[in-house]
Amino acid sequence: MDRLPDYMQICYEALLNVYSEIEEKVAKEGWSYRVHYGKQAMKVLVHAYFNEAKWFHEDHIPTMEEYMQVALVTTGYSMLTTVSFIGMGDIVTKQAFDWVFSRPKIMRASETITRLVDDVRSHKIQSRYNCARLRVSAGTVYRQAACHSNEEPMPADFLIASTRRLMV
Repeated sequence: MDRLPDYMQICYEALLNVYSEIEEKVAKEGWSYRVHYGKQAMKVLVHAYFNEAKWFHEDHIPTMEEYMQVALVTTGYSMLTTVSFIGMGDIVTKQAFDWVFSRPKIMRASETITRLVDDVRSHKIQSRYNCARLRVSAGTVYRQAACHSNEEPMPADFLIASTRRLMV
């Protein structure tokens, strides 16, 4: 933790405290193993955010395939599902956590729909300001519209219509 900047140490310590509190509560029920899954899901999400920040600092526009691998994770679906399972009682088993981490089709579909809808809306905003990226505090979130047009230039309206067809 000492290698992190001061502002990140505060956030990291707060996050560890949250997981410690959760672990204290679920340990009484014999569910301590669940916290490990929550921490793992958070690590996966943070790693994806790191990739986005790295792309920003390197001024790298990823391929559509690179983008989607990271962008589906940054929807947060898997992390939120995993963390939601932690306190759900006896109906959740170790197999449920393993199921989420196996990235089942329903999870990938939900992530894809959310990401594509968000990207279409973001593209409209970005087009208004004539920029290929939407800047956020942690770096740049690369939208699939920019990534796809970088590989294969096409009119924005066509790209949006193609994206909508992917969601149906």
